[in-house]
Amino acid sequence: MRMSVYEGSLYNLWFGLLAGNYLTALLLHLHATGLDLGVVAALPALAMLPQVVLVARVRAVADRRWICGGLGAVHRLGWALGGLAALFLPRPWNLIAFECAYGLAWLAMGPINIAWAAYMDDVVALRIRGRYFGMRTGVTQAAAVIGVLMGGLILQVLPGGRGFLALMLAGLAAGVANVAMWPLHPRVDAPGRGSPTVAAVPAPARDGAAQGRRCASPHRRAAVFFAVWTFVQSLAVPFFPVALEGPLHLAYGELALLGAAAVLATALAAAAVGRWQDRRGELDVAAYGMALLAAPPVLIWAALRGGTGVLVLAHLVFGAGTGMVMLSSFTLNLRLAAGSREAQLAVWYAASGLGSLIGPLLAGPLTTTHIWALFAAASAASMALAAVWRWWVGPSCLGRGATDLPPLAVTPGTA
Repeated sequence: MRMSVYEGSLYNLWFGLLAGNYLTALLLHLHATGLDLGVVAALPALAMLPQVVLVARVRAVADRRWICGGLGAVHRLGWALGGLAALFLPRPWNLIAFECAYGLAWLAMGPINIAWAAYMDDVVALRIRGRYFGMRTGVTQAAAVIGVLMGGLILQVLPGGRGFLALMLAGLAAGVANVAMWPLHPRVDAPGRGSPTVAAVPAPARDGAAQGRRCASPHRRAAVFFAVWTFVQSLAVPFFPVALEGPLHLAYGELALLGAAAVLATALAAAAVGRWQDRRGELDVAAYGMALLAAPPVLIWAALRGGTGVLVLAHLVFGAGTGMVMLSSFTLNLRLAAGSREAQLAVWYAASGLGSLIGPLLAGPLTTTHIWALFAAASAASMALAAVWRWWVGPSCLGRGATDLPPLAVTPGTA
Protein backbone atom coordinates (compact mmCIF):
# COMPACT_ATOMS: atom_id res chain seq x y z
CA MET A 1 0.00 0.00 0.00
CA ARG A 2 2.92 2.33 0.66
CA MET A 3 4.22 1.77 -2.86
CA SER A 4 0.84 2.81 -4.25
CA VAL A 5 1.18 6.11 -2.40
CA TYR A 6 4.65 6.72 -3.89
CA GLU A 7 3.54 5.83 -7.42
CA GLY A 8 0.36 7.90 -7.10
CA SER A 9 2.37 10.90 -5.94
CA LEU A 10 4.51 10.77 -9.07
CA TYR A 11 1.40 10.36 -11.19
CA ASN A 12 -0.20 13.45 -9.69
CA LEU A 13 3.02 15.42 -10.04
CA TRP A 14 2.95 14.53 -13.76
CA PHE A 15 -0.77 15.32 -14.01
CA GLY A 16 -0.37 18.66 -12.23
CA LEU A 17 2.23 19.69 -14.80
CA LEU A 18 0.26 18.78 -17.92
CA ALA A 19 -3.47 18.88 -17.16
CA GLY A 20 -6.07 21.44 -16.13
CA ASN A 21 -5.27 25.08 -16.77
CA TYR A 22 -2.00 24.24 -18.49
CA LEU A 23 -3.62 21.87 -20.96
CA THR A 24 -6.06 24.62 -21.93
CA ALA A 25 -3.19 27.13 -22.09
CA LEU A 26 -1.29 24.84 -24.46
CA LEU A 27 -4.34 24.49 -26.70
CA LEU A 28 -4.89 28.24 -26.80
CA HIS A 29 -1.18 28.70 -27.60
CA LEU A 30 -1.77 26.35 -30.54
CA HIS A 31 -4.74 28.54 -31.61
CA ALA A 32 -7.44 26.00 -30.70
CA THR A 33 -11.10 26.83 -31.35
CA GLY A 34 -13.98 26.17 -28.97
CA LEU A 35 -14.67 22.93 -30.81
CA ASP A 36 -11.05 21.86 -30.34
CA LEU A 37 -11.35 22.51 -26.61
CA GLY A 38 -14.52 20.42 -26.50
CA VAL A 39 -12.91 17.57 -28.44
CA VAL A 40 -9.86 17.47 -26.17
CA ALA A 41 -12.09 17.55 -23.08
CA ALA A 42 -14.12 14.65 -24.51
CA LEU A 43 -11.21 12.45 -25.63
CA PRO A 44 -10.49 10.94 -22.19
CA ALA A 45 -14.12 9.87 -21.95
CA LEU A 46 -14.22 8.50 -25.49
CA ALA A 47 -11.17 6.39 -24.71
CA MET A 48 -12.91 4.91 -21.65
CA LEU A 49 -15.68 3.27 -23.70
CA PRO A 50 -13.70 0.43 -25.37
CA GLN A 51 -12.56 -0.91 -22.01
CA VAL A 52 -15.82 -2.86 -21.67
CA VAL A 53 -14.74 -5.19 -24.49
CA LEU A 54 -11.21 -5.49 -23.03
CA VAL A 55 -12.31 -6.99 -19.72
CA ALA A 56 -11.48 -10.55 -20.77
CA ARG A 57 -7.99 -9.46 -21.78
CA VAL A 58 -7.44 -7.72 -18.46
CA ARG A 59 -8.71 -10.71 -16.46
CA ALA A 60 -6.40 -13.04 -18.38
CA VAL A 61 -3.32 -11.23 -17.02
CA ALA A 62 -2.44 -12.54 -13.58
CA ASP A 63 0.22 -9.92 -12.75
CA ARG A 64 -1.63 -6.65 -13.22
CA ARG A 65 1.55 -4.61 -12.76
CA TRP A 66 2.28 -5.28 -16.44
CA ILE A 67 -0.98 -3.59 -17.45
CA CYS A 68 -0.55 -0.61 -15.13
CA GLY A 69 3.12 -0.11 -15.97
CA GLY A 70 3.18 -1.01 -19.67
CA LEU A 71 0.06 0.86 -20.73
CA GLY A 72 0.96 3.53 -18.19
CA ALA A 73 4.02 4.29 -20.30
CA VAL A 74 1.77 4.87 -23.33
CA HIS A 75 -0.48 7.13 -21.29
CA ARG A 76 2.14 9.21 -19.46
CA LEU A 77 4.72 9.48 -22.23
CA GLY A 78 2.31 9.69 -25.19
CA TRP A 79 0.63 12.82 -23.83
CA ALA A 80 3.93 14.64 -23.25
CA LEU A 81 5.43 13.54 -26.57
CA GLY A 82 2.27 14.67 -28.38
CA GLY A 83 2.62 18.09 -26.80
CA LEU A 84 6.26 18.30 -27.83
CA ALA A 85 5.43 17.37 -31.42
CA ALA A 86 2.62 19.94 -31.58
CA LEU A 87 5.01 22.75 -30.66
CA PHE A 88 7.10 22.13 -33.78
CA LEU A 89 4.37 21.39 -36.35
CA PRO A 90 2.54 23.98 -38.46
CA ARG A 91 -1.20 24.61 -38.22
CA PRO A 92 -3.51 22.67 -38.39
CA TRP A 93 -1.23 19.63 -38.07
CA ASN A 94 -0.09 20.70 -34.62
CA LEU A 95 -3.57 20.31 -33.14
CA ILE A 96 -4.27 17.15 -35.14
CA ALA A 97 -1.04 15.55 -33.92
CA PHE A 98 -1.70 16.50 -30.31
CA GLU A 99 -5.31 15.31 -30.34
CA CYS A 100 -4.26 11.95 -31.84
CA ALA A 101 -1.49 11.45 -29.28
CA TYR A 102 -3.74 12.63 -26.44
CA GLY A 103 -6.54 10.27 -27.54
CA LEU A 104 -4.11 7.33 -27.78
CA ALA A 105 -2.77 8.14 -24.32
CA TRP A 106 -6.25 7.99 -22.81
CA LEU A 107 -7.13 4.87 -24.81
CA ALA A 108 -4.35 3.14 -22.89
CA MET A 109 -5.87 4.35 -19.61
CA GLY A 110 -9.05 2.25 -19.95
CA PRO A 111 -7.50 -1.14 -19.10
CA ILE A 112 -5.36 0.54 -16.43
CA ASN A 113 -8.49 1.71 -14.60
CA ILE A 114 -9.87 -1.82 -14.42
CA ALA A 115 -6.57 -3.47 -13.45
CA TRP A 116 -5.66 -0.85 -10.85
CA ALA A 117 -9.09 -0.88 -9.19
CA ALA A 118 -9.08 -4.68 -9.00
CA TYR A 119 -5.51 -4.65 -7.65
CA MET A 120 -6.50 -2.16 -4.94
CA ASP A 121 -9.60 -4.24 -4.13
CA ASP A 122 -7.30 -7.20 -3.45
CA VAL A 123 -4.75 -5.20 -1.46
CA VAL A 124 -6.79 -2.82 0.73
CA ALA A 125 -9.16 -4.32 3.30
CA LEU A 126 -12.75 -3.11 3.16
CA ARG A 127 -12.81 -1.89 6.76
CA ILE A 128 -10.00 0.64 6.17
CA ARG A 129 -10.71 1.77 2.62
CA GLY A 130 -12.09 5.15 3.56
CA ARG A 131 -9.14 6.12 5.72
CA TYR A 132 -6.54 4.54 3.41
CA PHE A 133 -7.80 6.08 0.17
CA GLY A 134 -8.46 9.34 2.00
CA MET A 135 -4.85 9.36 3.21
CA ARG A 136 -3.55 8.31 -0.20
CA THR A 137 -5.55 11.02 -1.94
CA GLY A 138 -4.28 13.59 0.52
CA VAL A 139 -0.62 12.69 0.02
CA THR A 140 -0.81 12.29 -3.75
CA GLN A 141 -2.74 15.52 -4.18
CA ALA A 142 -0.05 17.31 -2.20
CA ALA A 143 2.33 16.14 -4.94
CA ALA A 144 -0.10 17.55 -7.48
CA VAL A 145 0.17 20.93 -5.74
CA ILE A 146 3.90 20.84 -6.42
CA GLY A 147 3.25 20.00 -10.07
CA VAL A 148 0.77 22.84 -10.46
CA LEU A 149 3.11 25.37 -8.87
CA MET A 150 6.04 24.15 -10.96
CA GLY A 151 3.96 24.45 -14.13
CA GLY A 152 2.92 27.99 -13.31
CA LEU A 153 6.49 28.98 -12.47
CA ILE A 154 7.78 27.52 -15.75
CA LEU A 155 5.22 29.36 -17.85
CA GLN A 156 5.71 32.58 -15.90
CA VAL A 157 9.49 32.59 -16.25
CA LEU A 158 9.60 31.30 -19.83
CA PRO A 159 6.85 32.97 -21.87
CA GLY A 160 5.50 31.61 -25.13
CA GLY A 161 6.72 28.47 -26.82
CA ARG A 162 9.82 28.10 -24.62
CA GLY A 163 7.64 27.74 -21.55
CA PHE A 164 5.48 25.04 -23.08
CA LEU A 165 8.57 23.22 -24.32
CA ALA A 166 10.00 23.19 -20.80
CA LEU A 167 6.62 22.12 -19.41
CA MET A 168 6.38 19.13 -21.78
CA LEU A 169 9.94 18.07 -20.96
CA ALA A 170 9.20 18.27 -17.22
CA GLY A 171 6.05 16.23 -17.76
CA LEU A 172 8.00 13.65 -19.76
CA ALA A 173 10.52 13.27 -16.92
CA ALA A 174 7.77 12.88 -14.31
CA GLY A 175 6.03 10.32 -16.52
CA VAL A 176 9.18 8.22 -16.86
CA ALA A 177 9.66 8.28 -13.08
CA ASN A 178 6.05 7.21 -12.52
CA VAL A 179 6.26 4.27 -14.92
CA ALA A 180 9.54 3.13 -13.33
CA MET A 181 7.71 2.68 -10.00
CA TRP A 182 5.43 -0.14 -11.17
CA PRO A 183 7.96 -3.01 -11.13
CA LEU A 184 8.61 -2.08 -7.49
CA HIS A 185 5.01 -2.83 -6.46
CA PRO A 186 4.47 -6.17 -4.68
CA ARG A 187 3.11 -8.85 -6.95
CA VAL A 188 -0.49 -9.67 -6.01
CA ASP A 189 -1.92 -11.95 -8.67
CA ALA A 190 -5.56 -11.79 -9.69
CA PRO A 191 -7.59 -14.39 -7.74
CA GLY A 192 -7.68 -17.71 -9.55
CA ARG A 193 -4.65 -16.98 -11.76
CA GLY A 194 -0.97 -17.35 -10.99
CA SER A 195 0.35 -17.84 -7.48
CA PRO A 196 -1.17 -15.11 -5.32
CA THR A 197 1.13 -13.38 -2.90
CA VAL A 198 -1.91 -12.62 -0.74
CA ALA A 199 -3.95 -15.77 -0.28
CA ALA A 200 -7.60 -15.63 -1.22
CA VAL A 201 -10.25 -17.08 1.07
CA PRO A 202 -13.18 -17.80 -1.27
CA ALA A 203 -16.74 -17.65 -0.06
CA PRO A 204 -19.05 -20.59 -0.72
CA ALA A 205 -20.23 -20.58 -4.32
CA ARG A 206 -23.92 -20.31 -3.44
CA ASP A 207 -23.36 -17.37 -1.07
CA GLY A 208 -21.13 -15.62 -3.65
CA ALA A 209 -23.77 -16.01 -6.37
CA ALA A 210 -26.47 -14.65 -4.11
CA GLN A 211 -24.21 -11.75 -3.18
CA GLY A 212 -23.67 -11.05 -6.87
CA ARG A 213 -27.42 -10.92 -7.48
CA ARG A 214 -27.94 -8.58 -4.52
CA CYS A 215 -25.17 -6.19 -5.53
CA ALA A 216 -25.45 -6.18 -9.33
CA SER A 217 -28.58 -4.02 -9.45
CA PRO A 218 -27.31 -1.37 -6.96
CA HIS A 219 -24.04 -1.22 -8.90
CA ARG A 220 -25.87 -0.56 -12.15
CA ARG A 221 -28.06 2.12 -10.57
CA ALA A 222 -25.06 3.85 -9.05
CA ALA A 223 -23.13 3.62 -12.34
CA VAL A 224 -25.98 5.21 -14.31
CA PHE A 225 -26.37 7.96 -11.73
CA PHE A 226 -22.67 8.84 -11.76
CA ALA A 227 -22.73 8.84 -15.57
CA VAL A 228 -25.40 11.56 -15.43
CA TRP A 229 -23.47 13.37 -12.72
CA THR A 230 -20.29 13.30 -14.80
CA PHE A 231 -22.19 14.63 -17.82
CA VAL A 232 -23.43 17.63 -15.84
CA GLN A 233 -19.98 18.33 -14.39
CA SER A 234 -18.40 18.13 -17.84
CA LEU A 235 -20.62 20.96 -19.07
CA ALA A 236 -18.64 23.41 -16.96
CA VAL A 237 -15.51 22.05 -15.26
CA PRO A 238 -13.38 21.53 -18.41
CA PHE A 239 -14.09 25.13 -19.36
CA PHE A 240 -13.15 26.81 -16.08
CA PRO A 241 -9.73 27.72 -17.58
CA VAL A 242 -11.49 29.33 -20.56
CA ALA A 243 -13.26 31.72 -18.18
CA LEU A 244 -10.15 32.31 -16.09
CA GLU A 245 -7.88 33.02 -19.04
CA GLY A 246 -10.54 34.82 -21.09
CA PRO A 247 -13.06 37.12 -19.35
CA LEU A 248 -11.10 37.14 -16.07
CA HIS A 249 -7.69 37.70 -17.75
CA LEU A 250 -5.59 35.81 -15.21
CA ALA A 251 -1.84 35.36 -15.65
CA TYR A 252 -0.14 31.97 -15.42
CA GLY A 253 1.20 32.72 -11.96
CA GLU A 254 -2.33 33.45 -10.70
CA LEU A 255 -3.62 30.29 -12.36
CA ALA A 256 -0.91 28.29 -10.63
CA LEU A 257 -1.79 29.63 -7.17
CA LEU A 258 -5.52 29.06 -7.67
CA GLY A 259 -4.94 25.58 -9.04
CA ALA A 260 -2.67 24.75 -6.12
CA ALA A 261 -5.32 25.97 -3.67
CA ALA A 262 -7.92 23.72 -5.30
CA VAL A 263 -5.66 20.66 -5.23
CA LEU A 264 -4.68 21.31 -1.62
CA ALA A 265 -8.37 21.52 -0.69
CA THR A 266 -8.91 18.18 -2.47
CA ALA A 267 -6.12 16.62 -0.44
CA LEU A 268 -7.38 17.95 2.89
CA ALA A 269 -11.02 17.05 2.21
CA ALA A 270 -10.27 13.48 1.15
CA ALA A 271 -7.99 12.90 4.14
CA ALA A 272 -10.52 14.45 6.54
CA VAL A 273 -13.56 12.45 5.47
CA GLY A 274 -11.87 9.03 5.10
CA ARG A 275 -12.57 7.82 8.64
CA TRP A 276 -16.04 9.35 8.59
CA GLN A 277 -16.81 7.38 5.44
CA ASP A 278 -15.60 4.15 7.06
CA ARG A 279 -18.15 4.72 9.82
CA ARG A 280 -21.07 6.12 7.83
CA GLY A 281 -20.62 4.86 4.27
CA GLU A 282 -20.52 6.72 0.97
CA LEU A 283 -24.08 8.10 1.04
CA ASP A 284 -23.46 11.34 2.94
CA VAL A 285 -19.91 11.93 1.75
CA ALA A 286 -20.98 11.81 -1.90
CA ALA A 287 -24.07 13.96 -1.31
CA TYR A 288 -22.22 16.73 0.50
CA GLY A 289 -19.43 16.67 -2.07
CA MET A 290 -21.92 17.02 -4.93
CA ALA A 291 -23.64 19.90 -3.18
CA LEU A 292 -20.31 21.69 -2.80
CA LEU A 293 -19.56 21.20 -6.50
CA ALA A 294 -22.73 23.05 -7.44
CA ALA A 295 -21.19 26.33 -6.19
CA PRO A 296 -17.91 26.87 -8.18
CA PRO A 297 -19.44 27.65 -11.62
CA VAL A 298 -21.58 30.41 -10.09
CA LEU A 299 -18.73 31.68 -7.93
CA ILE A 300 -16.44 31.99 -10.95
CA TRP A 301 -19.10 34.09 -12.67
CA ALA A 302 -19.50 36.17 -9.49
CA ALA A 303 -15.73 36.80 -9.52
CA LEU A 304 -16.27 39.25 -12.40
CA ARG A 305 -17.47 41.64 -9.71
CA GLY A 306 -16.23 40.02 -6.52
CA GLY A 307 -12.59 39.79 -7.51
CA THR A 308 -9.80 37.58 -6.22
CA GLY A 309 -11.45 36.59 -2.94
CA VAL A 310 -14.40 35.01 -4.73
CA LEU A 311 -12.07 33.17 -7.10
CA VAL A 312 -10.10 31.72 -4.19
CA LEU A 313 -13.34 30.62 -2.53
CA ALA A 314 -14.50 29.00 -5.77
CA HIS A 315 -11.32 26.95 -6.05
CA LEU A 316 -11.33 25.92 -2.39
CA VAL A 317 -14.93 24.76 -2.62
CA PHE A 318 -14.23 22.99 -5.91
CA GLY A 319 -11.25 21.19 -4.43
CA ALA A 320 -13.11 20.10 -1.29
CA GLY A 321 -16.10 18.80 -3.26
CA THR A 322 -13.84 17.01 -5.71
CA GLY A 323 -11.97 15.25 -2.92
CA MET A 324 -15.20 14.02 -1.32
CA VAL A 325 -16.79 12.78 -4.55
CA MET A 326 -13.52 11.26 -5.80
CA LEU A 327 -13.11 9.23 -2.61
CA SER A 328 -16.74 8.15 -2.21
CA SER A 329 -17.35 7.22 -5.85
CA PHE A 330 -14.19 5.09 -6.08
CA THR A 331 -14.85 3.12 -2.90
CA LEU A 332 -18.54 2.83 -3.81
CA ASN A 333 -17.56 1.28 -7.13
CA LEU A 334 -15.39 -1.29 -5.35
CA ARG A 335 -18.02 -1.95 -2.67
CA LEU A 336 -20.91 -2.64 -5.04
CA ALA A 337 -18.97 -4.58 -7.69
CA ALA A 338 -19.50 -8.32 -7.25
CA GLY A 339 -19.54 -11.48 -9.32
CA SER A 340 -17.60 -10.59 -12.49
CA ARG A 341 -15.75 -7.83 -10.67
CA GLU A 342 -13.62 -6.56 -13.53
CA ALA A 343 -16.62 -6.42 -15.86
CA GLN A 344 -18.63 -4.35 -13.40
CA LEU A 345 -15.72 -2.00 -12.76
CA ALA A 346 -15.38 -1.54 -16.52
CA VAL A 347 -19.09 -0.78 -16.93
CA TRP A 348 -18.85 1.92 -14.25
CA TYR A 349 -15.88 3.61 -15.90
CA ALA A 350 -17.45 3.30 -19.35
CA ALA A 351 -20.74 4.81 -18.13
CA SER A 352 -18.91 7.75 -16.58
CA GLY A 353 -16.89 8.07 -19.77
CA LEU A 354 -20.04 8.27 -21.86
CA GLY A 355 -21.33 11.09 -19.68
CA SER A 356 -18.13 13.08 -19.89
CA LEU A 357 -17.89 12.45 -23.63
CA ILE A 358 -21.21 14.04 -24.54
CA GLY A 359 -20.95 17.04 -22.20
CA PRO A 360 -17.82 18.73 -23.57
CA LEU A 361 -18.81 18.11 -27.18
CA LEU A 362 -22.11 19.90 -26.56
CA ALA A 363 -20.66 22.65 -24.40
CA GLY A 364 -17.42 23.40 -26.26
CA PRO A 365 -18.93 25.46 -29.10
CA LEU A 366 -21.02 27.43 -26.56
CA THR A 367 -18.08 28.63 -24.50
CA THR A 368 -17.30 31.59 -26.74
CA THR A 369 -20.73 33.21 -26.41
CA HIS A 370 -22.77 31.52 -23.65
CA ILE A 371 -20.24 30.43 -21.07
CA TRP A 372 -21.99 32.02 -18.07
CA ALA A 373 -25.38 30.56 -18.97
CA LEU A 374 -23.68 27.19 -19.32
CA PHE A 375 -22.11 27.53 -15.89
CA ALA A 376 -25.43 28.52 -14.30
CA ALA A 377 -27.23 25.53 -15.83
CA ALA A 378 -24.49 23.13 -14.67
CA SER A 379 -24.65 24.57 -11.15
CA ALA A 380 -28.42 24.16 -10.86
CA ALA A 381 -28.31 20.62 -12.25
CA SER A 382 -25.49 19.67 -9.86
CA MET A 383 -27.48 20.77 -6.83
CA ALA A 384 -30.53 18.85 -8.04
CA LEU A 385 -28.46 15.70 -8.54
CA ALA A 386 -27.00 16.01 -5.04
CA ALA A 387 -30.55 15.89 -3.66
CA VAL A 388 -31.51 12.99 -5.94
CA TRP A 389 -28.51 11.01 -4.74
CA ARG A 390 -29.05 11.71 -1.04
CA TRP A 391 -32.77 11.04 -0.90
CA TRP A 392 -33.44 8.55 -3.69
CA VAL A 393 -30.64 6.84 -5.64
CA GLY A 394 -28.13 6.59 -2.79
CA PRO A 395 -30.52 4.97 -0.29
CA SER A 396 -31.69 2.52 -2.96
CA CYS A 397 -28.06 1.39 -3.39
CA LEU A 398 -26.79 1.63 0.18
CA GLY A 399 -29.74 1.89 2.55
CA ARG A 400 -28.89 4.43 5.25
CA GLY A 401 -25.15 3.82 4.89
CA ALA A 402 -22.43 1.20 4.89
CA THR A 403 -23.89 -0.84 7.74
CA ASP A 404 -27.02 -1.64 5.73
CA LEU A 405 -25.16 -3.54 3.01
CA PRO A 406 -25.16 -7.33 3.24
CA PRO A 407 -21.77 -8.83 4.13
CA LEU A 408 -19.44 -8.99 1.16
CA ALA A 409 -17.96 -12.24 -0.07
CA VAL A 410 -14.44 -12.63 1.32
CA THR A 411 -11.64 -11.77 -1.09
CA PRO A 412 -7.94 -11.09 -0.55
CA GLY A 413 -8.80 -7.43 0.00
CA THR A 414 -11.67 -7.99 2.42
CA ALA A 415 -10.40 -10.87 4.55
